[in-house]
This record gives sequence, structure tokens and C-alpha cells, in this order.
Amino acid sequence: MSLSFIASFALLAHFALATPVEPTRQAESVVGVYYTTDKNWGNGHTTGDRYHDTIETLSCRHLAPPFVDSISSFGPDSGVKCTVFDTPLCISNGSSLEIWNEGYADMSWNGWDNRIRSFLCVTCIPDVDAGCR
Repeated sequence: MSLSFIASFALLAHFALATPVEPTRQAESVVGVYYTTDKNWGNGHTTGDRYHDTIETLSCRHLAPPFVDSISSFGPDSGVKCTVFDTPLCISNGSSLEIWNEGYADMSWNGWDNRIRSFLCVTCIPDVDAGCR
């Protein structure tokens, strides 16, 4: 083998290992979110209706009673971002709000208490997507 071939190979190997790799999204097909009908996560999980929901990524969850227009706490699992809508079927002609983990124990601070009618969620990458935890 020629010395120039070995030197070229070593140089290419060095740059290949030194090149940063962009993180890729985990293609999680199912993500989780927790919501309650009472503030502060159902007052420490003692009051109201509460549910840890699992939903396929980018699949719209249209809420039904007792949760439609009744959610007071909402929080996606770690590595998940959800968008909540005040319209059914995740239609964006109304208002929407992005919520990251850990979510909100009291949705009244931003005018979203008892207002969520549907939501969808996606995975996110910590340190890449702003707000992702």
C-alpha cells in the first residue's frame, strides 16, 4: 500500500469522526400526556377526573366528557410537545397553545382553563427544540 493512500485514509477517517452528527427525532409512534379536570393536578391527585392518555404522534385526540371543556391541568410526558385547541378535531381556525413537559398545573393563568376540546402531540429533542424537556 502506498504511503499517500494510508495518509489519505487516516485524514478522511479523522474528519468523519470529528464531524458532529445532527440529532434525529425518535420516531415514537405513541406518546403520553396527563390531564385533570381540577387545578394542581387534581389537588394532588385527590379530586376531579384525571387521565394519563397515550396517543399516536400527530394523531388528533378529540376530547369527550368528562374532559371536553373541563381540563384545568395539562402536561405532556418528557420529550413530548402537545398543541391544544379550543375547537374539535384539532382545527386551527380557533386558538391553539403549545405545551411542553412539564405542562401547567393551573391552566387559568393563560386563559385555557376549561377550554381544551382537542389536542395532538409530537416527540421533541431536548437541547434542540426550544422548550423540550
